[in-house]
Amino acid sequence: IKQDKKFKVIVLLPLQPAFEGDICDPTNHTLQFQFHLTSSSIRQLINNLTDKLQNTFKTPNDYISFYSLRQHATLPNKHHTPTTEQIYVHSKLMIIDDSIMIIGSANINERSLA
Repeated sequence: IKQDKKFKVIVLLPLQPAFEGDICDPTNHTLQFQFHLTSSSIRQLINNLTDKLQNTFKTPNDYISFYSLRQHATLPNKHHTPTTEQIYVHSKLMIIDDSIMIIGSANINERSLA
């Protein structure tokens, strides 16, 4: 950022953590806590990036994007009812400067890559 070099971070996340249950259920503490941790991590990343971009005309959206995947189909009934479901993404991929690539199931952080 300081050198004004172009880079882009693309984060592909599941819509919700892979725990059974309804995220709106007040008794589902595990799912709610996992969702909270994910949301907090994203907010912290955006805040850090915003701090780095002070005194520039750029925004975090110039550097980072978040996506999720869904599958769309129709039910085999007379109305061909549309249906959709989340595609859960668990694999990890990191490409750095088109010269370094990491593919695997380990989390991309210091603890998992050590």
